Amino acid sequence: MKVKAKKGCTNPECVMCKKKEHARKEDAFCPRCGGSLSFVCEKCHTVLADGSTKLCVVCQAKKDDTNEKIKDGFKKAGGVVAGIAATVPGIVAAVVKKK
Repeated sequence: MKVKAKKGCTNPECVMCKKKEHARKEDAFCPRCGGSLSFVCEKCHTVLADGSTKLCVVCQAKKDDTNEKIKDGFKKAGGVVAGIAATVPGIVAAVVKKK
């Protein structure tokens, strides 16, 4: 799978840098200010060492942490659903027995 790293302007005065806009991968210079382009983080616009990843270390850690929290939430919800599913047949049997 090919990673689609983004290029961005590194000139802090440039509008493209301030708005965290991205340029085409083929471009070498900023279309707005003429400054050099570098591979930048997709989210926070931090300069990356190379184009092998699209997120910086900090943003990747945040993303991984969020994914772990979501997985833990699903595991907890699955346990609750399994507990309810185990008690429903007992309740149904008791209701049928009373009738």
